[in-house]
Amino acid sequence: MLDRLIQQAIPQVLQPRFDPSFSAHSDGFRPRRGAHDAVKAAQRYVREGRHWVVDVDLEQRGHAFVRYADGGKVYLRSRRAGERVMAALERMSAKLRLRVNRAKSKVAPARKGRFLSYGFWYARGGAVMCRVAPKAIQMLQQRVRQITRRSGGRSLRMVVAELRSYLPSWKQYFQLADTPQIFADHDKWLRHRLRALQLKQWKRGATAFRELRELGVPPSAAAQAAAHTRR
Repeated sequence: MLDRLIQQAIPQVLQPRFDPSFSAHSDGFRPRRGAHDAVKAAQRYVREGRHWVVDVDLEQRGHAFVRYADGGKVYLRSRRAGERVMAALERMSAKLRLRVNRAKSKVAPARKGRFLSYGFWYARGGAVMCRVAPKAIQMLQQRVRQITRRSGGRSLRMVVAELRSYLPSWKQYFQLADTPQIFADHDKWLRHRLRALQLKQWKRGATAFRELRELGVPPSAAAQAAAHTRR
C-alpha cells in the first residue's frame, strides 16, 4: 500500500512542473490527453494526405506527428520525404547508439497502417474515417473463443459474466470506429457461439427442445436446434 501511495504521489508533484514543457503532439499518460486524442490527431493528418514513417520526436524539424507513450507516427506529404526522414532518423539514432527497429518502422501510406489498434479508410467524398484494425479484431475473436469454449465446464451464466467484464470496455475503446457493420457481424457471431454453448450443455435433444420452447422459440426452430445436440 505504501508503494502505491508513493507511486501516485510522485506524479502529482512532478507532473504540474514538467507537463507544460511536453510536446503538444504527445498524448500518452497525460491529464485529459488519452488514446482517443491521439487517434483523432492521426485521423486529421491522414485527411491531409500525409504518410507516416517512425516513432520519434520531430517537432523541432517542423514535421507533423502523433505520439502516445512510447509509440507514434510521423506524417509527411510524400513517400520520398518519408524515405529521406527515415534515413536521417537512422543516422541520428546511430550517433546516439540507438537503432531504429525496421520491423516496426516503415514508410507507407497512412491508410495502410494502424495506430493504437485503429486504422483509417476513405468514405464517399474523400472523408477519412476510423476503423478497427484487423489485428485488433483477431485478438478480440481469440479472446471470445477462449471465454466461450465448450470444454470449459462452466455454466452459461458464468461465461456471460466474463463476457460482460470484457466486451463493454472493448466497445468503449473503439467508439471512434465508423464501421457499424463490424460490430453487427461480431454480435451475430457471438450469439451463435453462445447458442452452441448452451446446446452443448443441454446435451439431450429433449432437454434442448423443452428449454427452447419455454423461451418462446417456435417449435420448428426448437426442433432443428435440438437435432444439433444429437450430432
